[in-house]
This record gives sequence, structure tokens and C-alpha cells, in this order.
Amino acid sequence: MVIEAVFPETRIETHSQWEELVTARGYKYVYFDGLNRFYLAEEFEYLAGHFLLPPNVFDEFRIYYPHFDQLQK
Repeated sequence: MVIEAVFPETRIETHSQWEELVTARGYKYVYFDGLNRFYLAEEFEYLAGHFLLPPNVFDEFRIYYPHFDQLQK
């Protein structure tokens, strides 16, 4: 589950107001990216290790630019 966890257009975190509702229903907090808090259901807790680090060069991800080809013409 991913929940936006700051007041709009600020860095002020809001999770203290609602996080207990999420964790009381069996979700475990695993990651915060500066905007969103990420939670895993208890049955998927074994995946928590995948949230130890932010996306980085070793993940081999690629950014998709849908209109990039048109810009090159």
C-alpha cells in the first residue's frame, strides 16, 4: 500500500494522524521516499528487504519517455 504522507507542497509529514489505522489492519511500514509511505501486508513481509534502498543504478531501471522519438525528428 502506498499513501501520500506529507501536507501538500510541503515536507511536513502527516502519518502520525492516520498510520495506526493502517498498522492495526496488518500492514507494516517499510519505506518513505519523501512524499509517500510504503506498507506491506503481513503475508508479504518477506518482501521488506526490497525496500531497504531507494531505486538506484544497480536496479537497471530505465526511464521511459513516450514522446522522445518525436522530439528527435
